[in-house]
Amino acid sequence: MQSKSSLGYRNREGCTIDRVAKDRFYKMIRALLAVKMTVDGKARIIRLPDHVLEMWVEFAREVEVEMREGGRFEHLHDWAGKLPGQAVRLAGLFHCARYADDAPSTHPLDEDSMGMALSMASVLSHHALEVFDLIGQDPDVECAKKILEWITGNDLRVFTQRDCHVRFKGSYPKISDLKPGLDILTERQIIREKINKKEGAGRPSVAFEVNPKI
Repeated sequence: MQSKSSLGYRNREGCTIDRVAKDRFYKMIRALLAVKMTVDGKARIIRLPDHVLEMWVEFAREVEVEMREGGRFEHLHDWAGKLPGQAVRLAGLFHCARYADDAPSTHPLDEDSMGMALSMASVLSHHALEVFDLIGQDPDVECAKKILEWITGNDLRVFTQRDCHVRFKGSYPKISDLKPGLDILTERQIIREKINKKEGAGRPSVAFEVNPKI
């Protein structure tokens, strides 16, 4: 279950960074900046042992399978196709940070660095899927979701089109802007339209009954 957002309730008071951790971080950065990129004109190379390489290959295979039809990355070929390469780069960064005080190229990349990189790549893939889902969200479906949250959050049994418009006027200035969302909820039998009796002059107000199962 998704936790409740803290937006609107944050106090903006940052926590203090541990002095020891801060000093170690700066020491690591200075050590990495001091590393020479080449030795005798040759680029430094971080070795990747076979068993560590196999960890990465297995990850790359899994990503490849998920790019097939029906897979998680079916519609994210451009992003997912680069994920294995980014993962091994992350492993290299973790390795350099671990051996910053010594020449990173004198040590082979180990299982811990690769494991951390693959774990992070996996987490980032979940975030990417959420982000791309939001970007590709149908605006009419998004409208329907907002209306449904309003209905369930207020335990509504009946509501008028005017009530709905008053609630969402900031996002949907005209009643017609809300109609696609209301239509989706109607098609899915979440709400049912009914015409209220005309009271006085003007048009009769449109009202909606909420499916009791909701």
